[in-house]
Amino acid sequence: MSEKLSLCKQGDTVIMEKMHGSGAFKNRLREMGFIKGRKLDIVRYAPLHDPLEIKINDSCVSLRVEEADKIEVSIFDR
Repeated sequence: MSEKLSLCKQGDTVIMEKMHGSGAFKNRLREMGFIKGRKLDIVRYAPLHDPLEIKINDSCVSLRVEEADKIEVSIFDR
């Protein structure tokens, strides 16, 4: 069962399933490692819940909630 990345909780580990959107947005995220099957760790949300910090591979990436809404994941560990 998949859900939006933006709905995940701080501390969750998820698996990337699908990305919606097109063009530069998808290409930029793919270049950062957002590929189907990749493990993502939700590190933390900013105080106003936007943006969120995600650990992917050995890098930390900040995404706006509106961007995270376009990424579907499945919960790996909660």
